[in-house]
Amino acid sequence: KFQSLINLHIHFAAPDPDFPNLNQRLEQLKVLFPKGNERNVARAAFDSITTDQAVEKYLQLNEIEEKKSGSEAASGSRNEIEETNFERFDDMLDHYRNKYLTEEKTCSLNVQREELWRVAQAFYKKAINDPEILFRKFEVNFSKDTGEEESVDAGALKIEFFELLLVELKNRCLEGDEFSLIPRKSDSVNFIILGLAIAHSVLHGGPGFYQFQAWVYQILVGNDDPENLMTFIDKKLIVKSASSVNLLKFIDQLQAANTKSELDEVVDKFIEIINCSRWESSTEITLKNKGVLLAQLVYDELIYRRQTPIQSIREGLKITGLLPVMIRNQQLCEPIFSYNAKIDAPTLKAILVNNDVNKDDFEKQQAFNFFNKLLDDDEMPPQFLKAVLKFSTGFHNIPPWGMKKKIMIRYLADDESKIYPESMSCFNIFYLPTVHSDFQKFKNDMLKAFEIEGIGFSSSS
Repeated sequence: KFQSLINLHIHFAAPDPDFPNLNQRLEQLKVLFPKGNERNVARAAFDSITTDQAVEKYLQLNEIEEKKSGSEAASGSRNEIEETNFERFDDMLDHYRNKYLTEEKTCSLNVQREELWRVAQAFYKKAINDPEILFRKFEVNFSKDTGEEESVDAGALKIEFFELLLVELKNRCLEGDEFSLIPRKSDSVNFIILGLAIAHSVLHGGPGFYQFQAWVYQILVGNDDPENLMTFIDKKLIVKSASSVNLLKFIDQLQAANTKSELDEVVDKFIEIINCSRWESSTEITLKNKGVLLAQLVYDELIYRRQTPIQSIREGLKITGLLPVMIRNQQLCEPIFSYNAKIDAPTLKAILVNNDVNKDDFEKQQAFNFFNKLLDDDEMPPQFLKAVLKFSTGFHNIPPWGMKKKIMIRYLADDESKIYPESMSCFNIFYLPTVHSDFQKFKNDMLKAFEIEGIGFSSSS
């Protein structure tokens, strides 16, 4: 390409001693750089008017190429398989930071809060091609409209920057409930930026991103076998939106179909969804294989159609060298991405406050005793404790920083119609029914209540 442009330029160039033509500039550069990169020599000569400009351009091109080569070499070393296993999370982070951080150079961002996304997006787009800037000492200065700095960054400002940025990226890239987020179906460059920003934050002592559904983390660390992923997904993880409402109706009705006529009616009603799925058109849907279709519909909606954004997030993590550390230390790294705290009875009881009862309130005391017994009941489904938490607070898990407000136990009126618990999750209030005199009846009604609320305890519920 360059040679054809050179030939064209030589053919039309007018001779001028002060402005040598392209052929003359080429010859002069070859004399000055006899072992120079031929492509850069040709490009420098073509992009310049004078020999001095051509020399300067050639040196710039060489510098860019050397940086790129160095970045690729560094990137290659960052993406080598991490050989070290760690027992402690802090030791792993110290190793990662010591391996890549350099204090020799500083990268400073001056940001107005209302311009944070624009500045951050430009910074991380640059980092995609020049990742070395991510490993420099990082400082952030928030400035006012006047350009005056609000304060000097002693560490807290960059933490605030990362927190604000991750919220911005969450709103732009992800969907779902808090602590149960999944990537939107998109191929935006913002997903690479999300991966870069998470790793950059972790590298510089900022927050991780604790809110992905567990299966997202599994794919990020390479555990993407469908059989493995199926153990992490459930129809209730599908985000309710305008685009998924018909799919969710189809799944519910397909699940409820118990006769051939019911099944045929559902299939006819939602034939467009089936045709757009990966279900083989030659395979008849029967009562025996409808479970396979159900599993495929859930898998496709949650995982198959989101592979591109997840791989983009993975690419961002790879650029920063965090990905190999994650792959080698999967359990230690998981809380950075998918906070899945173990909830057992003692943990849940520790965040309950029962100050709305006295010794003389027999019905209330009995209801609370039944509830305590239920929390300790080994026969209860394993998801029950999480269901109680979700019902009471809206959280799927106890956040990494703990519960700022405990769950307040309150009691419903002694009314025969009030057999199910109620809640005000915005205020972390859980109302227990007081009409039960039998524990087994209390237990059955509690189970039924959570099923009515759509929380459920298994992928088949």
